[in-house]
Amino acid sequence: MDLRVYSVSRARKEPLVRFIREALENAGCRILHEPDPSVAPYRFTFETPEGERLGIIVYAFFANSQPTRNRPDDEHRFQVKYSSKTGSLHHLWQDPYMLYTTLFCGIDLESGIFVAADPILHTPIKLPLTLEFSSKCIPEIQRKGWIAWEFEPRDGPIEIVVTGTANHFLRLARFEREALREDTGIRHMLADRAAFDYFSLTGPIQKLPMSTQL
Repeated sequence: MDLRVYSVSRARKEPLVRFIREALENAGCRILHEPDPSVAPYRFTFETPEGERLGIIVYAFFANSQPTRNRPDDEHRFQVKYSSKTGSLHHLWQDPYMLYTTLFCGIDLESGIFVAADPILHTPIKLPLTLEFSSKCIPEIQRKGWIAWEFEPRDGPIEIVVTGTANHFLRLARFEREALREDTGIRHMLADRAAFDYFSLTGPIQKLPMSTQL
């Protein structure tokens, strides 16, 4: 299946592209290709500090705590929406040649964190989709830097969600490449191992609550 692209607002979406670019650069990566912010999803190619060349396709959306009527006051969320046509099915692309790794995440610019869901479990996806999590999680994410948890949505299987600070975005790309099409248990193990590799002295992985609403 060919990669489906969407026209989006350059001015509005540019901060998402900048967040990803700066996160990779701050991890020591050299950007080889930076996407046009007006065309989503976002394709980056880059060289890691070790000289490895990687490519990612990022379905990125804003996460925030903007007050919403009839929703909890401490709720953070990111809405997945590319088209005004609601109810239609969209596929999160996967590279059949495995040269590019697909990421599906919300980015909170104010808090400097990302919240990444499993792209395989979310395709095909019916838009719009809103993923929600408690604002109480944010200080712990900022302190730990990388946290994985599992949650069970009302209308779907248990999923492993990975969150982290910007300086661990490269870790997310490597994790998603390794965890592609793995079941929940293996995905959780790989997320824990990714944290253990870096945070072996900081204690066990934290598990935080999350909910989802279609």
